[in-house]
Amino acid sequence: MEVNDVQAYPFGFLFDLLNFDDKSKNVRYLPENPILNGPMGKVTELQFFAGTSMTLYPEDNSSVKGLIYRSGSSFGNRNVMFVSAEYGKGKVVAMGDSSPADDGSGDRNDRLYDGWLKDANGNHERLIVNATLWLAGTVTGVQSPTEKKEMVPVFFQKRNGNCEVQVGTLPARTKKAYFSVYDLSGRKLAGFRAVTSGQRLSLNLGPGHGVFVYRLHGAGFSQTGKFMY
Repeated sequence: MEVNDVQAYPFGFLFDLLNFDDKSKNVRYLPENPILNGPMGKVTELQFFAGTSMTLYPEDNSSVKGLIYRSGSSFGNRNVMFVSAEYGKGKVVAMGDSSPADDGSGDRNDRLYDGWLKDANGNHERLIVNATLWLAGTVTGVQSPTEKKEMVPVFFQKRNGNCEVQVGTLPARTKKAYFSVYDLSGRKLAGFRAVTSGQRLSLNLGPGHGVFVYRLHGAGFSQTGKFMY
């Protein structure tokens, strides 16, 4: 990040040269943060095995934000375990260990670990998927140039083995809407008619996990977005 044609240290953080283990519950209280409190649920801890921390440099990028810190550390610019930032039209997240993303699969001749679900009481899945959704931008509006842009919030979470969807407040002129879900090949998986503001929907997407596309449309508006399950 130091040598490039745009800006030195553009993201506002650097990895430290350390090697430590830490099962940290030192998570910042940011109830509106989409990474710590996203569709997959609230993140309460992060576990490193032979990981390293990061140091923040907000003078290089004012958007840089430490989200999870080493146990006992203050919420400052040092000892950061998970960080987010924005640069231009892009977004960045980083953590100093690959263990949380390890799902235990791989060469059977190697010693494998399940950091994805087993470690940190399942928080790694919530953290990484929430961060991925934030990076991807889960909602994109689609409407004609003459229509006013009115985005309806749509929330996704796991519940009783299914994917539960909650539709936010519809535009004032829209009493009921249509909600549908597709896989990335374009195959329609579910459809709901006469959806109202605040309604909860249950999707049975099967045992597999992946990225799906939804469409919500009604009188005078239409929007699409992606979500992971």
